[in-house]
Amino acid sequence: ANMLDTMSSVLVVLVLVSASLAGDVEVAMSSLGTISIVVFALLAFLILAPLVAVAAQMFAKQVPKYSHFICHHKAVASAQARLLKMTLNKESSAARVFLDSDDLKNLDELFNTVKTDVATLVVYLTRDTLRRPWCAGEVTTAFKTMSARVV
Repeated sequence: ANMLDTMSSVLVVLVLVSASLAGDVEVAMSSLGTISIVVFALLAFLILAPLVAVAAQMFAKQVPKYSHFICHHKAVASAQARLLKMTLNKESSAARVFLDSDDLKNLDELFNTVKTDVATLVVYLTRDTLRRPWCAGEVTTAFKTMSARVV
């Protein structure tokens, strides 16, 4: 949105400068040179700014928000998942472990969290884990996007 706003503002300035040159007003040669430099700078900015933004986004490495995401069947393994989270947090003070009962704020964002904010997906397998649609979706998202290591 900011890039679109910037580009539209630059375009408006270019149109205004071009319209001022098209009028019947006498323009001194020094003013014409200054206007030409401004127009050239605006055109260069209009072309280079999106390229720089795309390149910066491609090379920026996003640090995952969570070191681990515990995927489990709540009815069978919630206590074990809680113990696993406590153990991981105890072993590393830098570890941020996602456990749905603690960290899930919006169910619609669950798969996006796995896709973008998780380094390691820990699947606590029980007989019914992969029969649960949300668990199967979490594992599928991690495999399809290859965004998180799955253990």
